[in-house]
Amino acid sequence: MTIVQDTLGSEILLDLSGARAQLAEARRDQAERDCAENRAVVAECHARIDSLLDLFLEISASRAGTQRPLCS
Repeated sequence: MTIVQDTLGSEILLDLSGARAQLAEARRDQAERDCAENRAVVAECHARIDSLLDLFLEISASRAGTQRPLCS
C-alpha cells in the first residue's frame, strides 16, 4: 500500500509542477490580453491545482492513518 501511495503522491507532485507551469503561461497570456477567455483559463488552472492539492492532502492523511473530514 505504501508503494502505491508513494507512487500516487509522486504523480500528483508531477501533475502539480505541470499545472504550475500552465498557470504561469495563462497568467502571462492574461497580462498581455485581459479578456474573459484568458481569465477563464487562469481560473481553470487554479481549480486544477486546488483539486490536486486536495488529493495530495487526502493521500498524505491516509498514509498517516488519519481521516480527513468530508466537509471543511
